[in-house]
Amino acid sequence: MAKKSLSPEKNVEAQIVPWLKMKGFFCHVVESKATYSKNRGCYFRGNAPVGFPDIVGIGPYGEPVFIELKAPGKTKTLRAEQREFLLEVIHRGGFGICVDSCELLAEAYKEWISSGRSKSMMLFYLPKKRDAKIPSRLKLSSL
Repeated sequence: MAKKSLSPEKNVEAQIVPWLKMKGFFCHVVESKATYSKNRGCYFRGNAPVGFPDIVGIGPYGEPVFIELKAPGKTKTLRAEQREFLLEVIHRGGFGICVDSCELLAEAYKEWISSGRSKSMMLFYLPKKRDAKIPSRLKLSSL
């Protein structure tokens, strides 16, 4: 039987989780996606609240850690609820980040620790708020 290939986001998770363990983090992956029940013939929403990150835990220095995973090149798809959750973590002094690679996570964590856990440094790594879509009637060609 052929092994099912992982989604791009799950591939990122498969790289990040071993790195976290190797570096002394105590973390868990939170499965918050809806699941289908064959018996009931419908989907059930996960127990995690909307916007809750994919990985939660405690860093090697005792800091709270919340990581939202995205497929490579997709950090800008961070939803408003996810961004608000990470902002709250950052403002309370935790490590809250959205990443699309293990390299980005390692770089940001190292920089955060060496900066004295700077909130402004964490905000630098947080994807900017997505702009509202411009209605098709207001395209640049019509302005």
